[in-house]
Amino acid sequence: MQLPELTFPSTPRAILDALDRDGAFVSGETLAADLGLSRAAVSKAVARLRDLGYVIESSTRVGHRLVARPDRLIAPEVLHGLATGHFGHHVAHFESVPSTQPVARQLAEAGAPHGTLVVAEQQLAARGRLGRSYSSPRGGIWATVIVHGPLPAGRAPLVGLAAGVAAARAIMETTALPAVLKWPNDVFVNDRKVVGILTELASEEQAVHYLLVGSGINANFGREQLPAEVQDTASTLRHELGVEVPRVRLLQAYLREFEALFEQLRLDPAPVVDAWRALPNTIGRRIRAQLWEGDLQGIAAALLDDGALLVRTDSGDEVRITTGDVIHVPIASKETA
Repeated sequence: MQLPELTFPSTPRAILDALDRDGAFVSGETLAADLGLSRAAVSKAVARLRDLGYVIESSTRVGHRLVARPDRLIAPEVLHGLATGHFGHHVAHFESVPSTQPVARQLAEAGAPHGTLVVAEQQLAARGRLGRSYSSPRGGIWATVIVHGPLPAGRAPLVGLAAGVAAARAIMETTALPAVLKWPNDVFVNDRKVVGILTELASEEQAVHYLLVGSGINANFGREQLPAEVQDTASTLRHELGVEVPRVRLLQAYLREFEALFEQLRLDPAPVVDAWRALPNTIGRRIRAQLWEGDLQGIAAALLDDGALLVRTDSGDEVRITTGDVIHVPIASKETA
């Protein structure tokens, strides 16, 4: 696979910024003079923007006017108004890939910078926790962030928790929907899963080389597009809100929150753990934990300082869980995942 370019050319980006100021026509002559370009370079940049889905009205007498921006998670959209230091400043966008994770792994091994974002409009063969297939139709946010150290390997599990907190905060900020964390980092709205997070670690000598933090946000598609086996336990933000959500703004909020939490994690993990505890979450719920070695049931007693979940089983034992999947079990016997 040929690796994509990670930076958006400065000329079409400058043209886009100039056209976005007030929605009025701007002459090609003015654009060329203000940006130090030739008229041919302006025309070429406008054509590229149109190819990306921007609706630009042009007239030989008055110039160019931006009419509409595309609902695509392309680099110029992600960068427009992005409030981060590194996360999302380099973007690899795809219309469709099997999964963003292997693409991100390849980019990380090739030296992609800290905070590089790999994002797709659709995934065809994504996998979630415990190797389960992960439905990723168009309208969602399917993304992986490449995160570099320095970070002690012992803090790596907390990166996933930070990503879950970031996704929950971004959803609440962007949609005002109530978000609940299910350990370690799934996000639920109205008792149905809307976000899944998956992390992969590459480390050397007890230090993190890089992490791949994949996030799947069920944004703007119908619940009927989810696999039949999860339609009772998962949902989409569009379904829960009743209208489509601003995907770019949601992704930007997630990147901003995630970057801030990751930088905090580098200094001191305690505030990140406290941030998870401060949101509605698994603690105090009856759960069933699906582990590689078998299942156990009990009450989620506490989130420990290292990110592990302490479970008090029905037999009274306390078990520390570091990996696996957790299902919230209502008081009634029916389980929800």
